[in-house]
Amino acid sequence: VSVGLPLLVLAAQVARGRGLRDALGGYEQLDFAAVSPHALWVWVVRHFAVLAVAVAVVPAVLAIAGLPRFLRRGADPGERAVAVTVVAMALPLIVEVAGFASVHSLRVEERNLFVVEPLLVLVGMAAVARRRLSVAGAAVGAVAVAWAVLALPEEALMNPVPYADTYALIAVSGGAGTLSTTMGTLLVALLVLGLLLGAAAIIAPGRPGVVAAFGVPALLIAASNHYVTSSSAWISRMASPYAGNPHDWIDAAAGRDSRVSLMWSSDETPLLAWQAEFWNRSVGEILTTPGDIPGPPGRRVDVDPGTGAVTSGGAPVVLEDGFVAAPGRFRPAGTAVATHVTAGGTLTLWRSPSPLRLAAATAGLAPDGWTGPEMEARAYACAGGVFRFRLALGFGTRGRVQVTRSGLPPVRLTVRSRTPRVFAVRVAPESPGGACVAHLAFLDAKTGNAIAQNGDQRVLGMRADPPEWVPVPT
Repeated sequence: VSVGLPLLVLAAQVARGRGLRDALGGYEQLDFAAVSPHALWVWVVRHFAVLAVAVAVVPAVLAIAGLPRFLRRGADPGERAVAVTVVAMALPLIVEVAGFASVHSLRVEERNLFVVEPLLVLVGMAAVARRRLSVAGAAVGAVAVAWAVLALPEEALMNPVPYADTYALIAVSGGAGTLSTTMGTLLVALLVLGLLLGAAAIIAPGRPGVVAAFGVPALLIAASNHYVTSSSAWISRMASPYAGNPHDWIDAAAGRDSRVSLMWSSDETPLLAWQAEFWNRSVGEILTTPGDIPGPPGRRVDVDPGTGAVTSGGAPVVLEDGFVAAPGRFRPAGTAVATHVTAGGTLTLWRSPSPLRLAAATAGLAPDGWTGPEMEARAYACAGGVFRFRLALGFGTRGRVQVTRSGLPPVRLTVRSRTPRVFAVRVAPESPGGACVAHLAFLDAKTGNAIAQNGDQRVLGMRADPPEWVPVPT
């Protein structure tokens, strides 16, 4: 299976005229970035620390203390088999998840390590119950856990809030709020309590040790479950505005038996696409444009930079019933049928001629309203016109923008207000019947972390909306 199945997939991809990487779907670009050994080590330590915190410290220390006895020659075959299996699965998994986090998410991805947590509890409990504790192993475990937990930058990892990625820190944050203390103080208290209980288990092994070492952690884990459940309910309420009201607005406008394509960019929040797809029976195929971050699974499409024609594998994209829904960064050729404003951005349903073609598009604008260091607006098959940009300061007292535009000399804009102001930028086509392009470079861009010390490593320019395109009268 390990050898034959990949070969079968490779043969199927070659037969279809596609590359092996395409078989990975939305995950095809996750291995493009290089993983730094130093960053990998840092995130391995952070994931190890959060795993220890998630099980209230004690089981992690006792699992480490028991593994040397379980793995030694002459150990019970069943105990040794379990220990080997746990080590062989848990260690590579922690490294793999930490490698992903060090490049792509920059947060502890505890949700990908849930399977390790009960194994720590079971191995630790078996070590105490069967008197398989190594004092040297316990000392190593105590030092390793204490060092990792004390090195956690807990506030930075909570900013932005990790939502469903790191439940243990959500629980610590909730507990700190209830006790009117800081996360750091609560982590130190949890660590001290855990080490004392671990010592008690070593002094009194067997059933008394199990009760002492796992009774209090069980109560702490139950308390953490309360905070996580409350947080999950809050997240569910937060997700509802991404659907808007009514949720099935696309079905209402196009008809639930129609076939509506959804054009999507990896720069948009996937929640908006998921909600549209979930609540509307008419939404079928998702057309995804290539980007640095994988978007929702769908058919990959490309946009001709001059004409705006949308193709997939070189073939035009045909709309079955002439409907396509798209976020504000895309303006398909045709007529807007309905527009829906949600917490995740604006989604518009278009009746568009087939094959699909874009009239205009914007790049370099994040769904939270920030531009990157550059932003580009493009109108396709253009005879000339005006882009109307709504720009506002996101930080500082002045923002300079260098505008390069097709067919006309460059200009420079200065933004001095946090209230959005409209800037009209006239453009001409790059070539007869070609695209009209306005490229904005934000000269005072900074990282989100430099602006607000929030750990956001994106380079941010200004606050903006997708520009309005006003073509010259025909």
